[in-house]
Amino acid sequence: MKLQVVVDKVTPRIEYAFEILLRTILKWEYELVLSEAIAAQPGCAYLCYAEHPLPDAAHIMPCGLLTETGIRKEAPITATMPELSGATSLFPSSAGQSDWVAGAFFLASDYEKYQQTHFDAHGRYEESAYPSASWGIWAYPLVHVYAWEIAALMERQYPQGVWARPSASPALVTMDVDFPWKYLRKPLWIQLGGAVKNLKEGNFMELKERTWTLLSRKDPYYTFPFLQTLLPKDRTRTFFLLERGHEHDSRFTWENQKYRQLIRQWQAAGYTCGIHPSYLSSEKEGQITAERAYLVEILGENVPLSRQHFLKYRLPQTFRELLAAGVSEDYSLGTISRPGFRCGMAVPFRWYDLEREITTDLTLVPCQVMDRTLLSYLHLNPEQAMFLLGKIHTTTRQWGGQFVLLLHNDAFSGSEPWEGWRGPIVEMVKRVLEA
Repeated sequence: MKLQVVVDKVTPRIEYAFEILLRTILKWEYELVLSEAIAAQPGCAYLCYAEHPLPDAAHIMPCGLLTETGIRKEAPITATMPELSGATSLFPSSAGQSDWVAGAFFLASDYEKYQQTHFDAHGRYEESAYPSASWGIWAYPLVHVYAWEIAALMERQYPQGVWARPSASPALVTMDVDFPWKYLRKPLWIQLGGAVKNLKEGNFMELKERTWTLLSRKDPYYTFPFLQTLLPKDRTRTFFLLERGHEHDSRFTWENQKYRQLIRQWQAAGYTCGIHPSYLSSEKEGQITAERAYLVEILGENVPLSRQHFLKYRLPQTFRELLAAGVSEDYSLGTISRPGFRCGMAVPFRWYDLEREITTDLTLVPCQVMDRTLLSYLHLNPEQAMFLLGKIHTTTRQWGGQFVLLLHNDAFSGSEPWEGWRGPIVEMVKRVLEA
């Protein structure tokens, strides 16, 4: 059944919101038409997103957000969804129905980050400081929920039509390489300094591991041969940190010959590689472009993928610079303090530049779970982590999403702070890839 979406005015926001809801999430084809030019067609279904409903058409009352420009100062009015405990709908109307379209736009565009800025100690957006932290984004991909509400509305109005919900996409494993080696490949003075520090702090276990590594030449963080047996090439994305401009960056830079060799070997094994822009890259104009050029030179091919180190970015500057640098897919959209669904999304979608009011060609790929969130932020043991990961994985699939797992090569090392985690993380990977 042909679908026409009837609007009083076509705006960039309206175009983007319906692209997200109908085409990106539900995989439906549709046509936007103006209410003043509508002419009923046999065999056609109508979704009216206009002030005045059409006879016999499904109708959503717009709240006005999508015909505006600029940023509202106030947070959206919300209502609890009884069918999903803890989940929230945005922009409810007096008739009891929410403006699912405006809600999807608000979330997918990360509108609230333009309204106010709250940063954590690393200069990242402080998730818990924003209204969305209480809306259920940890438990549900809310924009998918809104899309399915629209599907249910269409089923009620046009029961003869087929208003399908999509099935889940195959999961992706993404890996950040911050520290390819823990001890090896570093200058002698750094290795000696580390040993002295171990002695001063009485950290004899690490001193023993350090000594064994230097004698055996087997570094615990160098897990790449094993990872080649675990990670499928077509469902793995790897991001390499290449510059050191801060203490939170690695000492292994693009100039290190052994590191360059490792990156080329990983590429030759068939894995897709991307840049992992350094800690301060979101604050230094031109830095992302420079770091992408390093990886292009190492690999000898185009590099369209990126993920910010520490998941640290600024709206809209970082995403604009990624576009200017030639990046077309960014994987920085992830929750840090706990697993969940940033921007209410669980599938790749295009970034909307809210200041310029345009849909861009930059695709954002959200991830739901990061290994260090489980270890360092939630302080879970492996068994607890497996349970929580399984819950988020199941939810992602239930709502037709794509589960994206963020790992680090050192998480497979079994070395501090990852003692006891290698087996469970391997099981995590196998579970999500086999589903």
